[in-house]
Formats: sequence, structure tokens, C-alpha cells
Amino acid sequence: MKKLTLFYIIISEFVFVFFNLNAFAQLHFPKGKSLNLIADTSYVYYQTEIRFYTGKYSMNDYKWVKVSDSLELAWFFSGCFNGDCYNDLPDSNMFVSEYGINDTTGFIRCHIDCDNVDGVSAFSYLVYNTKNWQDQAILNFRVFYKNTSSVPDYNKSNNPQDYIIVSGNNSMIIKFFNHQEKQNLTLFDFSGKMLFTATSDSETMTIENLRKGLYFIKVNDSLFKKVYVD
Repeated sequence: MKKLTLFYIIISEFVFVFFNLNAFAQLHFPKGKSLNLIADTSYVYYQTEIRFYTGKYSMNDYKWVKVSDSLELAWFFSGCFNGDCYNDLPDSNMFVSEYGINDTTGFIRCHIDCDNVDGVSAFSYLVYNTKNWQDQAILNFRVFYKNTSSVPDYNKSNNPQDYIIVSGNNSMIIKFFNHQEKQNLTLFDFSGKMLFTATSDSETMTIENLRKGLYFIKVNDSLFKKVYVD
């Protein structure tokens, strides 16, 4: 009887271990869980990516939580979690697989606009599986920026007196100084998606119903100009 009991215990433990192998960590980081970026431009996005794979689990099973941050006050940050972007570095939420690359590939990236201000910023996020507590990791981001003469100033056009922009209340007004000629204007959001394009020979142009956040405007052949709408 004792031998049968011992045999049963051994078999039970074997079955338990066998069927719980998938409970072990599935997260895999091909390029590591830490980013140390020395930025050579005042604006970075794709360079900040930490990518991971989730094995047998769906991205919808994973949640992200901010652990810490130490940020330059003059810099603008926008966190993107598998393509779900925010106008800051938020505290927590679930990953959404539909926004990302596929159901088992995830990433965290950040739009960081240093505004040509020297500095360093660091922040960390915990990524964990809501169905498997052993499946978790902390991702560490650290970005250095030092302004140099080779860094383009995206706040300047080829002719700084061509136009000015006034923004606020979910809208922006563009005033053209040379409105006798047609002006070609294109508006992009912070991810680079084109939102609006128009041609005008009026003195002003108004764009309304904009969400709070960072935008980029290009007029004719000028360099991009950053605009923050609140």
C-alpha cells in the first residue's frame, strides 16, 4: 500500500509539472530589456523601441505598469505601447494586439522631443502576464541628448518670417505673411501620419477639432515646425 501511495504521488507530481511547463515565463527579448540611447537628433521615436515576443500567449493577456521615471522637464514624451500612443508616459493599461505587429509580438516605443535641450531621462515599465504571474519583466529606458550644430532645428523654416502659428483650445491658426501666393500646408500627428493638407492664398488658415498633443506642420518647402495643441 505504501508503495502504491508513493507511486501515485510521484505520478501526480510528474503530471503537475508536465501540465504546468507552459506556466513558466514566455516573454523573450531578442535585443535585451534595457535601452541606452545616445540621441543624435532632437526628436526620436523608432530608436527607443524595446521589442518582445510572448510565446503561446496573446498580447491581450499582458499589462504594462510604470515603475519609475526621472524626466527632463523641457522634453516632451509620448508613450506608445504596441502602437497605442498617449500624450505622456501613463501609469498603466493593457496591451492591445490589434494595434501592434501581430498577436505574439509586442513593443514599447516613445516619442521624445528634446526641444534641443541637453539632458538625460530614464524611465521603467513592468510588463506582466495577467494569466501567469511568473511571466513578467522590467524594461528600462535611458536616453541621452546633447545639442550639436549638426542637429536640425525643426522650429525654423527656410524663411522664418513666412508664417506664424497660434494654437490652443483644440485648434491652431496659421497666419501667412506672404499670402498673395498660394501656400501648401500639410499637418502630421506625432506618429508621422498625415492628417490634413490644403492649399490657400488667404492670410490665415484655421484647423479645428484637434486632440491635445504634438503635431508637425510643413508649409511649402520649409522644414517641419513643431506645434503643441492644448
